[in-house]
Amino acid sequence: MYRNSMLKAIRLESTGGFEVGMEIAVKAYIAGYRITEIPYTWYDRTEGTSRFKTFRWLPKYMKWYFLCMFSKKTRVNGIPK
Repeated sequence: MYRNSMLKAIRLESTGGFEVGMEIAVKAYIAGYRITEIPYTWYDRTEGTSRFKTFRWLPKYMKWYFLCMFSKKTRVNGIPK
């Protein structure tokens, strides 16, 4: 869940897929918004087959991961927290 004001304050670049969630979390964190994890239960698929393409999705996800890891906000004295 996201606050509407936060979503309006950031500009999304991702075109879809799992990287959108990562982009929102990273940009919110860098902008100084408070982030809280809400636990949930994930149930495995019971029917059909997944269309998830790991190698197509991973580079986009890693872009946001590295942006967060190496942003100035996540560094203390030049060293990642």
